[in-house]
Amino acid sequence: MMLFCAALGYLVARYGLANAPGISKSTLLILLLLIVPFFLIVIAFHEMGHAIAGVMVNFDFRMYVVGPFMWSKEQGKWKFSWNKNVNTAGGLVICLPTDTQNLTRRFCAFALGGPLASLLLAVVCLLAAQRFTFEVATVAVSLQVLKSSFYVLSVFSFLIFLVTIVPMHTGGFSSDGARALRLLRGGDAATFEVLLLKLITQSAEGTRPRLLNLEEMKEARQLAD
Repeated sequence: MMLFCAALGYLVARYGLANAPGISKSTLLILLLLIVPFFLIVIAFHEMGHAIAGVMVNFDFRMYVVGPFMWSKEQGKWKFSWNKNVNTAGGLVICLPTDTQNLTRRFCAFALGGPLASLLLAVVCLLAAQRFTFEVATVAVSLQVLKSSFYVLSVFSFLIFLVTIVPMHTGGFSSDGARALRLLRGGDAATFEVLLLKLITQSAEGTRPRLLNLEEMKEARQLAD
C-alpha cells in the first residue's frame, strides 16, 4: 500500500500539475490551505455512506465522528462533543443492529456503504470539474479555485475508496472491503463476528446477561480460543 500511494503521488505530481501550467500561484496557495477541509469533507461523505447504509438495513445510528468532531446519540437525542481520540480521527460511524435477522447480509451492506459513497463523490466532483471549459489563465482566481477544488476532492475521494475497498488487514484493523469479504466467504471468522454482533445487539436492547443465548456464547468462546 505504501508503494502504491508513493507511485500514485508521483503520477499526480508529474502529470497532474504539469497539465495545469495556467494555475496562478495564489490559486495553488489557497488549495494548499484547503487541504485539511478537503480531507474532512471526503471523510464526512464516506462515513455518511456507512450511516445511510446502516439506517437502510434497520441499524440504529449511534455515533458519527469526522476528525475532531463527534456526534453521539444519548437517550434518543444527538449531542456534539470534541473527539480527542487520535485512533478515531480518521472517521467513525457506529450503527448497531436492532434485531438479529440476516446480520451477515445487513452488515455487508453497512460495511460497503462508505466505499460506495466515496466512489460516488469522486465521480460527481470529476464531472463537476469538467463542466468548466474556460481557459484557466484568463479567469478569476475564485473560478480557478472552484474548478481545482472539484478535481482535488475527486482525487481524495477516489483514494479513500481504494484504501477502504481493497481487502486489507493490519493489526486489529480491517478495511471495509476485508470485512465484507470475510462475512461473504463465511467460515469461523465470519461466524465469530456475527455471534459478537448478536450479543452486542441483544445487550444494547436491554437483554439481561442471564437471558442471552448460552449456546451462542459458548460457540463464540470456542471460536475465540
